[in-house]
Amino acid sequence: MKWAISRDGIRTASVRAVVPTELLSAAYKNLTHYFEHVPHVAHAFMDVISRRQAETNKRLKDAEN
Repeated sequence: MKWAISRDGIRTASVRAVVPTELLSAAYKNLTHYFEHVPHVAHAFMDVISRRQAETNKRLKDAEN
């Protein structure tokens, strides 16, 4: 899964699917509106972000040692 969330500009990413895949796209404005009206989706999104941040922090700490 690739998230490109940016309120100030365009984010790009390249991916290659190995199975048939559906691409979802939403403007930042629409995504924030959706989060406000469907809280369980916002919570799930924050869980993903929090987990990725913890993983990144661990990798950075491991790289320092």
